[in-house]
Amino acid sequence: MKVVPSPLSTPLPFRVEVASASHVGRVRDGNEDRVIVCELASGVALGAGTDATTSAAPGDWLAAVCDGMGGEAGGEVASRMAVEAILGSMLVMQGATGDVLTTAVRSAIEHASSVVFAEARRNPALARMGTTATVAALGDSEIVVGQVGDSRAYLFRRGALLQLTRDQTLAALLAERAESPVAIGNNVILQAVGARPSVDVALTRVPIASGDVLILCSDGLFGPVDDAAIAQTLVEKRTPRDACAALVALANARGGPDNISCIVARFERP
Repeated sequence: MKVVPSPLSTPLPFRVEVASASHVGRVRDGNEDRVIVCELASGVALGAGTDATTSAAPGDWLAAVCDGMGGEAGGEVASRMAVEAILGSMLVMQGATGDVLTTAVRSAIEHASSVVFAEARRNPALARMGTTATVAALGDSEIVVGQVGDSRAYLFRRGALLQLTRDQTLAALLAERAESPVAIGNNVILQAVGARPSVDVALTRVPIASGDVLILCSDGLFGPVDDAAIAQTLVEKRTPRDACAALVALANARGGPDNISCIVARFERP
């Protein structure tokens, strides 16, 4: 598990300004991505295309991006089921912090995988379905991120963009080993929620400070839009709503080869 060095501590709760967006892109016929932001204490969940400003206490804020695969029908079912299963698990753990929250995030993604896998076994038409899952939960002055697949989480702090997750793809694995890429490697995901009943959830805990911006996104965004362009957009667009709109527009301007989804959340001291 990766742990990012801590900045100066910031009192909680935070004022969280958040927006989300999901677009089919310019090539695909359907959208297999799902995004969700939820205030766990109230149970209020926000889907794509929404924005809100709330006061978030430890253990009471969750965001997730899931990118489905396995054909249009299967991908849409897998991402929807995963989001619902993750949210249901995390609602039960509302208020958790520290190691308990970390365990809750891992368990929620593992539960989602078992649910999606069971449905794929039950329905032959959905046999190949699966989904990525990148989940972020607010703890006590930290964000806990759980990941399966290649949807990413970034932290934007004082003008610098830090990738919190590591793509679970063959291409990323070969790059780490300094091996030559293979023709089939770029889009091969090493594991997915629902592909088998259990998954190895990668976990990261990163301290959160006033002014930090958290970004969750599918590969339809970071594929055509590199980190430098994402960072520049966040510099130019000060509100999460404007940043989401600009990032989706930029991905589409660069071909929009896949579904494009993102969540942008700015954390401020109340």
